[in-house]
Amino acid sequence: MAFTKYGQAMQEMKAANDAKFMSNYQDKLLMAAQNPGTFSWDGKSASYTQGAQLGSLSEAWNQFKRAAESRGVSASYASFAQQYNQVKQIQEGQFANELQKLVSRGVTDKKIKNLVKEDSSLKNRLLNLGHSTGNQDYITFAKRFLPYEGPSMLERMGELPTGT
Repeated sequence: MAFTKYGQAMQEMKAANDAKFMSNYQDKLLMAAQNPGTFSWDGKSASYTQGAQLGSLSEAWNQFKRAAESRGVSASYASFAQQYNQVKQIQEGQFANELQKLVSRGVTDKKIKNLVKEDSSLKNRLLNLGHSTGNQDYITFAKRFLPYEGPSMLERMGELPTGT
């Protein structure tokens, strides 16, 4: 009888530790979502300070799985993926809001495009905005600020037949 109570107490303690680990990890993800980076505008030039990076779903899952297994916590990919996608949506929304605030301050699309040309982390953030969550509005919004990277008009004109 005493052994059964001891085993039950151990199971309850493990369940409490598992729940604490999961809660702490979720808090960590939510904190990252609230830090998408910040834009600054001094009236003349814009700048971007990169925020927390969640990484891809597979990268985040592998990191989570290693941390969970090292603590003896069983990890469910389905529940992790659902949680990750929710956090990713929050972070994308926060990033889009920060970018919209910059536009609201009167920063032109051209100035933002120039900033994107100079800052590869910002460019990557815009390239990925909306793609992981399938949010078409974010994808369209991001395209507005991505500089054109195809051939220049002069290069295209050089490819046209001359008619001779």
